[in-house]
Amino acid sequence: MGERENIPFFAGMWKVGFLFLLLVFTFSFSVNGQYDTTAFLVNQDTLQVTITAFGQYRREQQVLPSQHILVGATLDRYNKTSFIQSLNTLPGVRMEERSPGSYRLNMRGSSLRSPFGVRNVKVYYNGLPLTDAGGNTYFNQLSFNNISSVEISKGPAGSMYGAGTGGLVLLNSLKQRQAGIDLEAIAGSFGLVSVLGTAKIIKDDKMQSIAGSFTTQDGYRNHTRMHRGNISYSGEWVKRKGYSLTGHILATDMYYQTPGGLTQAEFDENPRQSRPRVGSQPSAEEAKAAIFQQNLLAGIQNTWMLGRGWENETSLFGSYASIKNPAIRNYEQRSEPGWGLRSVFTNQHKGKNYLQQWISGAEAQWGHFHTTVYTNVQGEKGNKLTDDDLKFFTWNAFTQLSRQYGDRWEWSAGVSFFQNHVQIGRMFPQGAGGLKKDFTNDWAPRLSVLFRPKPQVQLSALVSRGFSPPTVGELLPSTGILNTALQPEYGWNYEAGIRLQTTNGRWSTGINLFRFDLQQTIVQRRDSTGADYFDNAGRTKQQGIEWTGNYLLTRPQSGLQVFSLKASYTYSHFRYEDFKQLNNDFSGNSLPSVPAHTWSVIADAKWKQGFFVQATFYAASAIWLNDANTARADAYQLVGIKAGYGKKIQVYAGVENLLDQTYSLGNDINAFGGRYFNVAAARNFYGGVSFKIR
Repeated sequence: MGERENIPFFAGMWKVGFLFLLLVFTFSFSVNGQYDTTAFLVNQDTLQVTITAFGQYRREQQVLPSQHILVGATLDRYNKTSFIQSLNTLPGVRMEERSPGSYRLNMRGSSLRSPFGVRNVKVYYNGLPLTDAGGNTYFNQLSFNNISSVEISKGPAGSMYGAGTGGLVLLNSLKQRQAGIDLEAIAGSFGLVSVLGTAKIIKDDKMQSIAGSFTTQDGYRNHTRMHRGNISYSGEWVKRKGYSLTGHILATDMYYQTPGGLTQAEFDENPRQSRPRVGSQPSAEEAKAAIFQQNLLAGIQNTWMLGRGWENETSLFGSYASIKNPAIRNYEQRSEPGWGLRSVFTNQHKGKNYLQQWISGAEAQWGHFHTTVYTNVQGEKGNKLTDDDLKFFTWNAFTQLSRQYGDRWEWSAGVSFFQNHVQIGRMFPQGAGGLKKDFTNDWAPRLSVLFRPKPQVQLSALVSRGFSPPTVGELLPSTGILNTALQPEYGWNYEAGIRLQTTNGRWSTGINLFRFDLQQTIVQRRDSTGADYFDNAGRTKQQGIEWTGNYLLTRPQSGLQVFSLKASYTYSHFRYEDFKQLNNDFSGNSLPSVPAHTWSVIADAKWKQGFFVQATFYAASAIWLNDANTARADAYQLVGIKAGYGKKIQVYAGVENLLDQTYSLGNDINAFGGRYFNVAAARNFYGGVSFKIR
């Protein structure tokens, strides 16, 4: 496994972490001044931000420890080509990049199912499902200026958001209600050029927002060029007492090359190379392996105040994805139109000594996809191999009752029912059969309790059940062979947590213990050509610890106005309970793709004169790459620094991977022939200038 295989994770991590913290505290506390009692907020944009998932509308310190929000400086701290580094600051969340434009999102082990894209995590954009009827989410269609906040809820969210065992992501573009124009240009290593623009108009208390961006880069590895154009619109069309109407559009056109995984020997020889020719199989360059992708999401939302504490929010939406994928083994072309609706009724009732909320609703999605696979002739379509017509209909109904007794007790109980109908008709070759299945969920409950014996102490407990049927990419993977035997995964999730904060809100911390007993776990495999397919892996036990700590110092009248420090740690003890495959018994082995330890520290400082510094440290332990636990990727530690000056006109520069670590990110799990490794970017620099017109 190379020279660093036997170096313990913590041995390298603590040395780098100590140096990081020493530098941060040295420059941050060089100015004396008076403290104030502002809660943990890094800038004015975060003052009104609340977590909205499950109808809570609470600050982060008032919800379950498994819920988080990214906004303001915690979201805006890198070169804005992706959300990888920002999401990785959260405990229990891990975003990966196989190459520029190809992302995976792992929430408590869910990347076991995701060779590319985002699966088993339900994602919404301004209340509209970004996850399609087939269960796939094209997270790479998002540009940085499409959103202003990211909410994360880990674990099953079926009581309000349909099937899934990984978690929930809510993206919102309308949180920051400030009219004006923002323009930004960024340039950096590996041919990076990015231009972003956002315009917001507020008239008669109705906001219209339009954002556009273009990003291009040559990539940090051979055959990893990427281009992405993006435009989004969100507007409040009608806003009056008792009724509002909002519209949203998100459109993306992108292209990125796919370099393919490397063996350990190839990775050690030259980690920047793309997959070479192997026998009769062409190299990634010879095959012109790439993704041509266009996405469109559009929808409207109506909100009515119905009287007597009742409110209804109904959304109608449509989506379309067009994918062309010349790969090493074939050329796949997909057309994926979909549409749906979501309607939620909410009732607020104030009793003698409690506040009650009742939420009930339903969501339905349709998809009529078409997938054709050809031979790949140097990046062009050759002979037709398969032609499939795919129809999906998925719906879920849910209800949730919550009560709050003063500031001490809160409980919430919800339950949902989910059904997914799948029909795949093989049009070519004739007589090749098809697939027709109904995946029906038993009732999926969710019960949470919060207790605050003191204002500074919050205790919590959560029990929930998750259910996740196979996605379209798992039933019809890139092998082109229909997977008729694949079953849904399901299981029970248990959590217990505590949050603590000082009276003035300057310090806060939270720790969460979880255990997820999953049945029929779906895992990814790859054949000799690199094509993915999927199996059910019996029982798995996923348990761990997630910790966060926050600190804020604000001194408005001093030179150093704001200093914030956030840290998080995750311990993941994920094991196969009962998994036998042919003559192999993997029971007791660690689940691949999940590091046992991750650690993140971010520090921000802002001076009155307009200077600011943002520092980031992230570390991950070694990762097993196959079910047999015979191959692994080494541990690594990352340091990033960003500094700038200005307010309305801001100039900044930054460096990522300051230590120039060579590490694999977005590993191909259970790859045939040991082709696990996809190297991440080496040390790289970027700089930018932004203009804010208010």
